[in-house]
Amino acid sequence: MGDKAWIFVANRDNWLDCIEAKSFGLQTKPGILKSANIGDPCVAYITRESVFAGMGQIASPYYYDDSAVWADHTYPHRVRIEINLDFDNIVDVRSLIDSLDFITDKAHWQVFFYGGAIRIPLSDFEVIKAAIERRKLEPPRESGIKEDEPLEADITETILSLPELTASSLHDRLAEMLHIIGLYMEYNSVQRYKPRHDSPYQIDVVWLKNKNPQVAVEVHHSGILGDALSRLRFARDFNFRKVILVIVDEEEHRRALDLLRFDEKLKHVIDLWSVKSVYEMYRSCIRFHNLYETFEKSVYKDELDTELL
Repeated sequence: MGDKAWIFVANRDNWLDCIEAKSFGLQTKPGILKSANIGDPCVAYITRESVFAGMGQIASPYYYDDSAVWADHTYPHRVRIEINLDFDNIVDVRSLIDSLDFITDKAHWQVFFYGGAIRIPLSDFEVIKAAIERRKLEPPRESGIKEDEPLEADITETILSLPELTASSLHDRLAEMLHIIGLYMEYNSVQRYKPRHDSPYQIDVVWLKNKNPQVAVEVHHSGILGDALSRLRFARDFNFRKVILVIVDEEEHRRALDLLRFDEKLKHVIDLWSVKSVYEMYRSCIRFHNLYETFEKSVYKDELDTELL
Protein backbone atom coordinates (compact mmCIF):
# COMPACT_ATOMS: atom_id res chain seq x y z
CA MET A 1 0.00 0.00 0.00
CA GLY A 2 1.33 3.44 -0.95
CA ASP A 3 0.85 6.77 0.77
CA LYS A 4 -2.33 7.76 -1.07
CA ALA A 5 -5.91 6.63 -1.34
CA TRP A 6 -8.89 7.56 -3.49
CA ILE A 7 -12.50 8.64 -3.26
CA PHE A 8 -14.53 7.75 -6.34
CA VAL A 9 -17.73 9.76 -6.85
CA ALA A 10 -20.89 8.58 -8.64
CA ASN A 11 -24.63 8.47 -8.14
CA ARG A 12 -26.27 5.37 -6.70
CA ASP A 13 -27.40 3.94 -10.06
CA ASN A 14 -23.96 4.34 -11.61
CA TRP A 15 -22.33 2.73 -8.59
CA LEU A 16 -24.42 -0.38 -9.12
CA ASP A 17 -23.13 -0.49 -12.70
CA CYS A 18 -19.56 0.09 -11.45
CA ILE A 19 -19.80 -2.93 -9.18
CA GLU A 20 -21.24 -5.14 -11.90
CA ALA A 21 -18.51 -4.08 -14.36
CA LYS A 22 -15.81 -4.00 -11.65
CA SER A 23 -14.71 -0.71 -13.15
CA PHE A 24 -14.83 3.04 -12.44
CA GLY A 25 -14.49 5.68 -15.16
CA LEU A 26 -14.24 9.40 -15.89
CA GLN A 27 -15.87 11.08 -18.87
CA THR A 28 -13.62 13.76 -20.42
CA LYS A 29 -9.99 13.04 -19.49
CA PRO A 30 -8.02 10.73 -17.20
CA GLY A 31 -6.51 13.50 -15.06
CA ILE A 32 -5.01 12.17 -11.83
CA LEU A 33 -6.47 8.73 -12.55
CA LYS A 34 -3.29 8.01 -14.52
CA SER A 35 -1.39 7.98 -11.22
CA ALA A 36 -3.58 5.19 -9.75
CA ASN A 37 -1.73 2.05 -8.72
CA ILE A 38 -2.88 -1.51 -8.14
CA GLY A 39 -3.62 -1.92 -4.44
CA ASP A 40 -4.40 1.74 -3.72
CA PRO A 41 -7.32 1.81 -1.25
CA CYS A 42 -10.50 3.54 -2.40
CA VAL A 43 -13.87 4.61 -1.06
CA ALA A 44 -17.24 4.77 -2.81
CA TYR A 45 -18.98 8.15 -2.39
CA ILE A 46 -22.60 8.60 -3.49
CA THR A 47 -23.24 12.06 -4.85
CA ARG A 48 -26.50 13.85 -3.96
CA GLU A 49 -26.74 11.62 -0.88
CA SER A 50 -23.35 12.81 0.47
CA VAL A 51 -22.45 9.44 1.96
CA PHE A 52 -19.60 6.95 1.91
CA ALA A 53 -21.02 3.54 1.01
CA GLY A 54 -18.18 1.07 0.74
CA MET A 55 -14.44 0.48 0.55
CA GLY A 56 -12.02 -1.53 -1.51
CA GLN A 57 -8.96 -1.19 -3.71
CA ILE A 58 -7.85 -0.38 -7.24
CA ALA A 59 -7.24 -3.55 -9.25
CA SER A 60 -5.56 -2.23 -12.42
CA PRO A 61 -3.59 0.72 -13.79
CA TYR A 62 -5.42 3.37 -15.85
CA TYR A 63 -6.79 2.16 -19.19
CA TYR A 64 -9.07 3.49 -21.96
CA ASP A 65 -12.26 1.60 -22.84
CA ASP A 66 -15.31 3.09 -24.55
CA SER A 67 -17.54 0.03 -24.29
CA ALA A 68 -21.04 0.64 -22.89
CA VAL A 69 -21.36 0.20 -19.12
CA TRP A 70 -23.31 3.16 -17.75
CA ALA A 71 -26.62 4.52 -18.99
CA ASP A 72 -25.85 8.25 -18.88
CA HIS A 73 -22.28 8.50 -20.29
CA THR A 74 -19.44 6.33 -21.60
CA TYR A 75 -16.79 7.19 -18.95
CA PRO A 76 -13.96 5.69 -21.08
CA HIS A 77 -11.04 6.68 -18.81
CA ARG A 78 -11.10 3.78 -16.38
CA VAL A 79 -9.50 1.70 -13.67
CA ARG A 80 -10.65 -1.66 -12.45
CA ILE A 81 -11.87 -1.70 -8.85
CA GLU A 82 -12.75 -4.18 -6.14
CA ILE A 83 -15.24 -2.46 -3.82
CA ASN A 84 -17.89 -3.85 -1.51
CA LEU A 85 -20.92 -1.59 -1.50
CA ASP A 86 -22.86 -1.60 1.77
CA PHE A 87 -25.97 0.58 1.67
CA ASP A 88 -26.97 -0.59 5.16
CA ASN A 89 -23.90 0.98 6.77
CA ILE A 90 -23.45 4.30 4.98
CA VAL A 91 -21.60 7.17 6.67
CA ASP A 92 -22.68 10.77 6.13
CA VAL A 93 -19.66 12.81 5.05
CA ARG A 94 -20.90 15.74 7.16
CA SER A 95 -20.12 13.75 10.30
CA LEU A 96 -16.44 13.55 9.29
CA ILE A 97 -15.70 16.95 7.74
CA ASP A 98 -13.70 18.23 10.71
CA SER A 99 -11.55 15.07 10.71
CA LEU A 100 -10.67 14.97 6.98
CA ASP A 101 -7.50 16.87 6.07
CA PHE A 102 -8.18 16.98 2.33
CA ILE A 103 -11.23 19.19 3.03
CA THR A 104 -9.36 22.42 3.78
CA ASP A 105 -12.41 24.70 3.62
CA LYS A 106 -14.91 23.14 6.00
CA ALA A 107 -17.68 25.61 5.18
CA HIS A 108 -17.61 24.70 1.48
CA TRP A 109 -16.87 21.00 1.74
CA GLN A 110 -19.01 20.11 -1.30
CA VAL A 111 -16.43 21.48 -3.76
CA PHE A 112 -13.90 18.89 -2.64
CA PHE A 113 -16.05 16.13 -4.18
CA TYR A 114 -16.06 17.55 -7.70
CA GLY A 115 -14.20 15.75 -10.47
CA GLY A 116 -15.19 12.13 -9.97
CA ALA A 117 -11.82 10.87 -8.69
CA ILE A 118 -10.24 12.52 -5.65
CA ARG A 119 -6.81 11.61 -4.34
CA ILE A 120 -6.66 11.79 -0.53
CA PRO A 121 -4.04 11.13 2.15
CA LEU A 122 -3.94 7.61 3.50
CA SER A 123 -4.72 9.06 6.95
CA ASP A 124 -8.06 10.37 5.62
CA PHE A 125 -8.87 6.93 4.23
CA GLU A 126 -8.25 5.48 7.70
CA VAL A 127 -10.70 8.01 9.20
CA ILE A 128 -13.39 7.00 6.70
CA LYS A 129 -12.65 3.30 7.13
CA ALA A 130 -12.94 3.56 10.92
CA ALA A 131 -16.29 5.38 10.62
CA ILE A 132 -17.70 2.69 8.31
CA GLU A 133 -16.48 -0.06 10.63
CA ARG A 134 -18.01 1.68 13.66
CA ARG A 135 -21.29 1.99 11.79
CA LYS A 136 -21.33 -1.79 11.25
CA LEU A 137 -21.08 -2.31 15.00
CA GLU A 138 -24.08 -0.09 15.79
CA PRO A 139 -27.46 -1.73 16.45
CA PRO A 140 -30.01 -1.47 13.61
CA ARG A 141 -31.78 1.88 13.46
CA GLU A 142 -35.46 1.93 14.38
CA SER A 143 -37.75 3.25 11.71
CA GLY A 144 -39.48 5.80 13.95
CA ILE A 145 -42.83 4.09 13.44
CA LYS A 146 -44.04 1.62 16.02
CA GLU A 147 -45.24 -1.84 15.03
CA ASP A 148 -48.87 -0.85 15.44
CA GLU A 149 -48.49 2.15 13.12
CA PRO A 150 -49.23 2.02 9.39
CA LEU A 151 -46.95 0.50 6.79
CA GLU A 152 -45.86 2.63 3.85
CA ALA A 153 -48.86 1.62 1.76
CA ASP A 154 -51.18 3.09 4.40
CA ILE A 155 -49.32 6.34 5.09
CA THR A 156 -51.28 8.50 2.63
CA GLU A 157 -54.60 7.40 4.13
CA THR A 158 -53.22 7.88 7.65
CA ILE A 159 -52.01 11.42 6.93
CA LEU A 160 -55.41 12.33 5.49
CA SER A 161 -57.08 11.08 8.68
CA LEU A 162 -54.82 12.76 11.27
CA PRO A 163 -57.28 14.72 13.43
CA GLU A 164 -54.87 17.48 14.50
CA LEU A 165 -54.28 18.66 10.92
CA THR A 166 -56.68 21.17 9.37
CA ALA A 167 -55.80 21.06 5.66
CA SER A 168 -57.90 18.90 3.34
CA SER A 169 -55.52 17.79 0.57
CA LEU A 170 -52.49 15.52 0.91
CA HIS A 171 -50.25 18.28 -0.48
CA ASP A 172 -51.43 20.82 2.07
CA ARG A 173 -51.30 18.33 4.95
CA LEU A 174 -47.67 17.50 4.19
CA ALA A 175 -46.90 21.22 4.14
CA GLU A 176 -48.77 21.65 7.44
CA MET A 177 -46.78 18.82 9.04
CA LEU A 178 -43.50 20.41 7.96
CA HIS A 179 -44.72 23.76 9.25
CA ILE A 180 -45.50 22.22 12.66
CA ILE A 181 -42.09 20.53 12.81
CA GLY A 182 -40.44 23.89 12.16
CA LEU A 183 -42.41 25.50 14.98
CA TYR A 184 -41.43 22.75 17.41
CA MET A 185 -37.77 23.20 16.41
CA GLU A 186 -38.10 26.91 17.25
CA TYR A 187 -37.86 28.21 13.71
CA ASN A 188 -40.02 31.02 12.43
CA SER A 189 -41.97 28.59 10.25
CA VAL A 190 -44.09 30.05 7.44
CA GLN A 191 -46.40 28.46 4.89
CA ARG A 192 -47.03 29.89 1.41
CA TYR A 193 -44.04 32.19 1.86
CA LYS A 194 -43.17 35.10 -0.42
CA PRO A 195 -39.75 36.73 0.11
CA ARG A 196 -41.33 40.00 -1.08
CA HIS A 197 -44.92 41.03 -1.65
CA ASP A 198 -44.33 41.24 -5.42
CA SER A 199 -42.51 37.89 -5.68
CA PRO A 200 -43.61 35.77 -8.68
CA TYR A 201 -43.44 32.59 -6.58
CA GLN A 202 -44.62 31.46 -3.18
CA ILE A 203 -42.87 28.59 -1.46
CA ASP A 204 -44.84 25.87 0.34
CA VAL A 205 -42.92 26.01 3.65
CA VAL A 206 -39.87 27.91 4.86
CA TRP A 207 -37.97 27.87 8.13
CA LEU A 208 -36.33 31.12 9.24
CA LYS A 209 -34.04 32.00 12.13
CA ASN A 210 -35.48 35.37 13.07
CA LYS A 211 -35.70 36.72 9.51
CA ASN A 212 -32.69 34.82 8.17
CA PRO A 213 -33.53 32.19 5.52
CA GLN A 214 -32.60 28.63 6.47
CA VAL A 215 -34.68 25.87 4.81
CA ALA A 216 -37.18 26.02 1.93
CA VAL A 217 -39.50 23.10 1.09
CA GLU A 218 -41.67 22.38 -1.93
CA VAL A 219 -44.18 19.51 -1.89
CA HIS A 220 -44.59 18.07 -5.39
CA HIS A 221 -47.92 16.32 -5.88
CA SER A 222 -49.50 16.07 -9.35
CA GLY A 223 -48.30 19.52 -10.48
CA ILE A 224 -45.53 20.34 -12.92
CA LEU A 225 -42.17 19.18 -11.53
CA GLY A 226 -40.29 21.96 -13.31
CA ASP A 227 -42.42 24.57 -11.53
CA ALA A 228 -41.55 23.13 -8.12
CA LEU A 229 -37.84 23.22 -8.99
CA SER A 230 -38.19 26.81 -10.24
CA ARG A 231 -39.59 27.83 -6.85
CA LEU A 232 -36.64 26.19 -5.11
CA ARG A 233 -34.18 28.00 -7.42
CA PHE A 234 -35.99 31.17 -6.47
CA ALA A 235 -35.49 30.29 -2.80
CA ARG A 236 -31.76 29.90 -3.43
CA ASP A 237 -31.74 33.38 -4.99
CA PHE A 238 -32.95 34.63 -1.61
CA ASN A 239 -30.12 32.82 0.23
CA PHE A 240 -31.92 29.80 1.66
CA ARG A 241 -29.02 27.53 2.63
CA LYS A 242 -30.95 24.30 2.06
CA VAL A 243 -33.84 23.36 -0.22
CA ILE A 244 -35.95 20.21 -0.10
CA LEU A 245 -38.32 18.66 -2.61
CA VAL A 246 -40.90 16.27 -1.15
CA ILE A 247 -41.98 13.84 -3.88
CA VAL A 248 -45.38 12.21 -3.41
CA ASP A 249 -45.38 10.08 -6.57
CA GLU A 250 -42.28 7.85 -6.49
CA GLU A 251 -42.32 7.62 -10.29
CA GLU A 252 -41.31 11.29 -10.35
CA HIS A 253 -38.10 10.53 -8.44
CA ARG A 254 -36.17 9.44 -11.53
CA ARG A 255 -37.39 12.43 -13.53
CA ALA A 256 -36.30 14.77 -10.74
CA LEU A 257 -32.81 13.22 -10.75
CA ASP A 258 -32.58 13.66 -14.53
CA LEU A 259 -33.60 17.34 -14.31
CA LEU A 260 -31.22 18.05 -11.45
CA ARG A 261 -28.17 16.41 -13.02
CA PHE A 262 -27.27 19.61 -14.90
CA ASP A 263 -28.81 22.10 -12.49
CA GLU A 264 -25.78 23.77 -10.92
CA LYS A 265 -27.90 26.01 -8.69
CA LEU A 266 -29.76 23.15 -7.00
CA LYS A 267 -28.01 19.82 -7.34
CA HIS A 268 -25.45 20.38 -4.58
CA VAL A 269 -27.88 21.73 -1.97
CA ILE A 270 -31.17 19.91 -2.57
CA ASP A 271 -32.52 16.82 -0.79
CA LEU A 272 -35.33 14.66 -2.19
CA TRP A 273 -37.71 13.37 0.49
CA SER A 274 -40.50 10.81 0.40
CA VAL A 275 -43.90 11.04 2.07
CA LYS A 276 -42.83 8.21 4.38
CA SER A 277 -39.80 10.15 5.66
CA VAL A 278 -41.86 13.30 6.28
CA TYR A 279 -44.42 11.23 8.18
CA GLU A 280 -41.72 9.55 10.30
CA MET A 281 -40.12 12.90 11.13
CA TYR A 282 -43.49 14.40 12.06
CA ARG A 283 -44.48 11.52 14.36
CA SER A 284 -41.03 11.45 15.97
CA CYS A 285 -41.18 15.22 16.52
CA ILE A 286 -44.62 15.00 18.18
CA ARG A 287 -43.49 12.15 20.45
CA PHE A 288 -40.33 13.97 21.44
CA HIS A 289 -42.19 17.21 22.15
CA ASN A 290 -44.80 15.46 24.31
CA LEU A 291 -42.12 13.67 26.34
CA TYR A 292 -39.97 16.79 26.62
CA GLU A 293 -42.93 18.88 27.77
CA THR A 294 -43.63 16.35 30.55
CA PHE A 295 -39.94 16.18 31.44
CA GLU A 296 -39.46 19.96 31.64
CA LYS A 297 -42.79 21.23 32.98
CA SER A 298 -43.09 22.10 36.67
CA VAL A 299 -46.26 20.68 38.23
CA TYR A 300 -47.14 20.67 41.93
CA LYS A 301 -48.12 17.21 43.17
CA ASP A 302 -49.93 16.32 46.37
CA GLU A 303 -48.46 12.83 46.23
CA LEU A 304 -45.47 11.21 44.60
CA ASP A 305 -46.07 9.20 41.43
CA THR A 306 -45.96 5.49 42.15
CA GLU A 307 -45.08 4.43 38.58
CA LEU A 308 -42.16 5.31 36.37
CA LEU A 309 -43.14 7.54 33.48
